[in-house]
Amino acid sequence: QPRVAQLPVTPVGPGVALVHDVMDKLEENSAVEVLFQGGTTRGGDAAKLQRLAELQVLASVMSDQFYEQLRTREQLGYIVSCRADRNEGVFGIVFVVQGAAKSALEVLGRIDAFLDTVPGMLRAKTEAEITQLADSLAQARLA
Repeated sequence: QPRVAQLPVTPVGPGVALVHDVMDKLEENSAVEVLFQGGTTRGGDAAKLQRLAELQVLASVMSDQFYEQLRTREQLGYIVSCRADRNEGVFGIVFVVQGAAKSALEVLGRIDAFLDTVPGMLRAKTEAEITQLADSLAQARLA
């Protein structure tokens, strides 16, 4: 039976954390997956596709820094990733950390701490850098 904790994720409303106890008590690893839903591509109108593209650029901006901070500096897991994801017509940004260094709730706290740095990370990017990144993502899709 999973334990459920309400987390104050945004001023708009709480998030939900499902914490599962492991079956094997000798297992030292934990895994955390955080998903922020960004919208839906159902209907396929231009505004929804624009939002998806913006979310893909945002994930790309965060990805290297997320890995650098949580994997390289803090060494929280052997699997650390941040990516845009689309499943069943719903798109979002997914953060994943798997490892044995900290408990799942401690890792969740480190993900939250990283997210606090994102506004500054975005302010440090020039419009030209963001445009270049968006163009390279578009070219990769066309290739």
